Amino acid sequence: MTCRHWLLALCIIVSHGSHAQGSNTQVLVTLNQPSTTVEEFRKLQERAKDMKAEAERQFALDQVECGKKVLVANCVDSAKTRKRAILAEANKLNQRGKEGERLIRRTERETRDSRRLADAPRLATEDAARIEQLHRERQQHDADRAIKQEREALEVPRRRSKNQGEEVVRLRKHAVMARKDAELARTRPLRIQEQQQREKEIAEHAAKIADRSRQHAEDMKRREAEAAEKRAAQENARKNAEERVSFLCQLWPERFCAGLRPGK
Repeated sequence: MTCRHWLLALCIIVSHGSHAQGSNTQVLVTLNQPSTTVEEFRKLQERAKDMKAEAERQFALDQVECGKKVLVANCVDSAKTRKRAILAEANKLNQRGKEGERLIRRTERETRDSRRLADAPRLATEDAARIEQLHRERQQHDADRAIKQEREALEVPRRRSKNQGEEVVRLRKHAVMARKDAELARTRPLRIQEQQQREKEIAEHAAKIADRSRQHAEDMKRREAEAAEKRAAQENARKNAEERVSFLCQLWPERFCAGLRPGK
């Protein structure tokens, strides 16, 4: 490896060392800031992941470049050294991110525990008041239920008497309906006979109306035929008279055609 290569490797290691010190200071300051969130420490872990990926990519490029040189082994060793330095820095950064996240979560958990301990007397007082309220409500409920049961016990005879009266009324209605049904059953044959008689009378009346209608139609046809025959006879008589007059007019014009001249 040439002096130029050694100087380049030394500069990269020193630059990563200075970056590591800056990262340590930044992480310590970040841990002391109250506004630091879990997401910020997760970003540190993501950056460490990106650094590892970049180191792998750069090492692959360095291997390709080393293959073009004479001292391949020395070049590859230098590339591995740079890769290990970057991976070490990335691991430290990842570890700081995880430790910061655990610290925040532990702080939040301790804060919740502290609040829970601080609120314990108030919660105990509220629970006692709630239990007392539930006890009073239970007592009131039991008292109301006892009063309701007492009232229901007093209402039992009245309801029983009312139910008995309603049952008597229902039985009377049932007896009336039974008598009506029996009367309807007794008079059913007579009603059937009357219905049949009415249907028979209606049929006879309809038959008479049909006969009268048919007779009227026949009379109308007969009168129309007679009128037609009469009109035909009159027409024939008129035609015969005209023919006789025309014949006589031809034989004796002065005698039979005088009344047929114009203006006469």
